Amino acid sequence: MEDPYVVPDEVAAVLKTRFHIVFPVFIVLTIIINAACIMVTMRPKLRAYHCNTYIQLMAILDLLSSFAYLPFIFDNELCLYSSYTYAFYFTHFGWMVTHCLRALSNYVLLFLSYDRFLAIWYPDRFKVIKHKGISRRMFIVGSLLVISYIPVMYIGHVTPQPNNKWLGLAGIKVSNEKWTSFYKPFHFLITCVLPSIMIVGLSMGLIYGIFKKRILGSEGRKRKRQFFQTLAVLVLNITYVICIIPYLAAVMTYNIEKGKCYGPVKSEILILSHTHSFCFGRQ
Repeated sequence: MEDPYVVPDEVAAVLKTRFHIVFPVFIVLTIIINAACIMVTMRPKLRAYHCNTYIQLMAILDLLSSFAYLPFIFDNELCLYSSYTYAFYFTHFGWMVTHCLRALSNYVLLFLSYDRFLAIWYPDRFKVIKHKGISRRMFIVGSLLVISYIPVMYIGHVTPQPNNKWLGLAGIKVSNEKWTSFYKPFHFLITCVLPSIMIVGLSMGLIYGIFKKRILGSEGRKRKRQFFQTLAVLVLNITYVICIIPYLAAVMTYNIEKGKCYGPVKSEILILSHTHSFCFGRQ
């Protein structure tokens, strides 16, 4: 009988390179870059810019996500761990924290795109948006996302394996309870699919606004600043779409839940799943 926890040698080599060589380098670089970004966005001159609050939030979330990934660098072989402590951490806490931070980053980008959309198409409504309103909005969304992940944190299995290894299976995909069959697609919808669709729609609105020369309604220096802010948001959105669309297509085409530690899966889909996790988390 095929062991669902064993992957082909070629795939294992790719994943080992990613986990133990490339990933640690990117984690360190991400911590340095985002720490520098936070320091820059705290300058008094930049605080007056509307998008500065969102950029600062995204840098903070990415920095926290990088710290949450640190234990993963030292002890991971897919879903097998060398100690019960590591297995328990990632099964009930580590993965959920990183996924929650990633989902919150999605909504930060969504609200940034929405506000830039208002600035182009409905400038009067955009002018009433204050920094306190942005913080309040993100606090509410963040609280709801944390609440949505709490049921997921309690589900998971940590079992002993040969060679002093521990198997950690995390998330609602390992549960056979009836409520998880409804909660899983709903949770995936609100944390990934819904913000992705809205970001794509708002990006199309921004591009159309540029072609319609909506930004040219401003004057002089303000017009130039508005243009570069819109361009920066579009670059962020395009990066997001490039990272997320292949993953969404694979999820809707293949049964990825049965990959990695949950059963046999095509090698190309396994690599795609891990590549998405790597690239998207570091965008």
